[in-house]
Amino acid sequence: MPGCARRVVDGGVETVTVEEDGRLKSKTVNGVAVPLDEVPTSQQDVQPPQPQQQQQQQEQATSEL
Repeated sequence: MPGCARRVVDGGVETVTVEEDGRLKSKTVNGVAVPLDEVPTSQQDVQPPQPQQQQQQQEQATSEL
């Protein structure tokens, strides 16, 4: 069964979640992957990555290619 992707933009923060069989499989905030063990249970707890942290994660992901 294919997954269900949901894209939400709220206050300039884009959150994309992918669920399969009712379970969260992946989540990104402003294009940065969020480890599933760090995903809050409530949308109110979501914090967008800081610009410096986001840049470091993007550079790390690019260097791994």
